[in-house]
Amino acid sequence: MLYREYGHDNQRSTGGAMAPISQRARTCESGGHRSSAVEAGLQRLAATVSTRPYEADGLIPSILALIGESLDVDATILARIEDARLYHFEYIHDRADVGILPGFSMNLCDTICATLVSDDLPSLTGADARSDSRFRRRLVVRAMGVRAYSGTTLYRADGRLYGTLCTAHRQTRAISTDETVLLALAGRIVMQVIEAEEARARERQLSVELATAEQAQHVLRRQALHDALTGLPNRTLFYDRAEQALRRAERYRAAAGASDTLAETEGMGGANGSVALLVLDLDRFKDVNDTLGHYYGDLLLQQVAIRARGALRAGDTVARLGGDEFAVLLPTTDTTGAVEVAHAILAALDAPVILKRQSVAARASIGIAVYPEHGCDVSTLLQQADAAMYEAKRAGGGCAVYSRKSEVGSR
Repeated sequence: MLYREYGHDNQRSTGGAMAPISQRARTCESGGHRSSAVEAGLQRLAATVSTRPYEADGLIPSILALIGESLDVDATILARIEDARLYHFEYIHDRADVGILPGFSMNLCDTICATLVSDDLPSLTGADARSDSRFRRRLVVRAMGVRAYSGTTLYRADGRLYGTLCTAHRQTRAISTDETVLLALAGRIVMQVIEAEEARARERQLSVELATAEQAQHVLRRQALHDALTGLPNRTLFYDRAEQALRRAERYRAAAGASDTLAETEGMGGANGSVALLVLDLDRFKDVNDTLGHYYGDLLLQQVAIRARGALRAGDTVARLGGDEFAVLLPTTDTTGAVEVAHAILAALDAPVILKRQSVAARASIGIAVYPEHGCDVSTLLQQADAAMYEAKRAGGGCAVYSRKSEVGSR
């Protein structure tokens, strides 16, 4: 069932199952006879709940309108009590221009409901508030002209007070038991709608918080693994990808077995057992910084990053190691393939970059080292590629593959 039974011990929940509204309608009696107002109200309440979405903004106004029309009351009001002193009008069905608007708040002590709450009553009625010593000095009576009143307290399922559901009349009138019966039942339904809506709101908020946290973690992970200036992978991410590529190449070589089988495979154009690492360093980058300033030096680095990345395959990686030094990872690439990629990068950098209305050449030197010929771990391969890069610099630029003579004059 959608509804939960609430006990009449100060309206706290007993946790039992509530009978359907149509069944409640057959058992709600006053003095042994069920009135036509209660009968009609209960039946319409059952129809409203069964046909409307179980959401506060859609269902609660319909319930309040149903109460007002079934019992011919001037205003039906759902109010929330904050901090045991503030009375906040959440939903109102006003048929007689009582003048209370949704969202309006007032001190609880200025309302008739203050007595309902302070005396911890399940319900309260008053036929003529002006002649009742408990109510006649309340602001709603003196300034708003409320005369007759009927109200019921609303408690959450855990027993905490939520507020009140009440009816207000501009004229004095006797409040029938029918009115209190229908209010009590409607109040229980309203509370279940409110708590269901609050639960959905908490779920939505939790989803937003989780999504925000995941996004923040993603940003932090990216910041930790990428260069802030160029957006390229940094040294940490480059090492991780290079180590994975070396492990794959090592497994491939182990699976290939005998050296003649591997040689036959590579002779057919495959290079699955090889990994190439390139180190790229810009030529005369310091002159750009000294002449144009570091801002334009950063712009040049960004252009180099874009062009180098555009010269690579989808599975390759270009990273910025620091300053004007970049590294390139080429999985499943032998020496011949690495030289081809190096020439493609140099060609991409060949077009000048316009900085501060000046044409600046983005020339670079590239060193190449290949697994397993030049080393079997990332650090060694980078060291050998760095030595080859200095060999290329001494030769006036271009690219060079690591050899014994690369170590002469290297760092």
